Amino acid sequence: MGKLSFREAKELASTKNLTDKTYFTPFGGGVNKKAYGINNSPWIVLSAPKSKERLIKAEIDQILSLKKNGVYTPDLGVSTTDEAIFEVQENTEKKIAFIEEKIDGFEIPRAGTAFSEDEVKKFSIQILKFIATQPTIEDAEIKRENAIKSIELLIPQIKKADVPDFQVRFDNATGKILTLDPGDPLNSENAQDKHLRWLNFWQKDLADKRYLSRLWNEQHPNNKVNSNGSNWK
Repeated sequence: MGKLSFREAKELASTKNLTDKTYFTPFGGGVNKKAYGINNSPWIVLSAPKSKERLIKAEIDQILSLKKNGVYTPDLGVSTTDEAIFEVQENTEKKIAFIEEKIDGFEIPRAGTAFSEDEVKKFSIQILKFIATQPTIEDAEIKRENAIKSIELLIPQIKKADVPDFQVRFDNATGKILTLDPGDPLNSENAQDKHLRWLNFWQKDLADKRYLSRLWNEQHPNNKVNSNGSNWK
């Protein structure tokens, strides 16, 4: 049997108890929702108490709006917020949920509930280190270009309207930096300048071809590139 489609994954999530490990793998959760992997599928289900419905709708609205404006986000499998939300059973409780594309990658490492600037800066270094492990220089450059393009798409969007509770995840498969889990505009601080500063950190690091060449040569001693960075576009 192949991997479950979005329709099949949603059908499973809406008819089975999310605590049934035959079908779901718990991924943890935050203040508002819990995440479960849907076994044998490229999707996860995110559940929340019905009392959080307004917040969940605000998050979905943000994701769909960002996607419509060209920003890279996880796929929700639908085009409207009303289509996205459905009822699920979690233990003995009825909850609301939506399904999101599962992204194999990594996020900004953080020790607490907020991001420190050092943690934010480490994110782009982590991306460059991942890029340097690719099997060929062509593969590495595609992922680097996709990461840079992600930032270029985000900058005008955040200048126009800040993304509440801005969070991102690097996609190992494509090199894209996906925006995810945006907060409720009514409950989130406007941190536009801070978020633009983060993007500037990442943009500057990804433009450092000499540093990337050094990382590449450490990973590929038998296939080194020029230390001046001329191999990178």
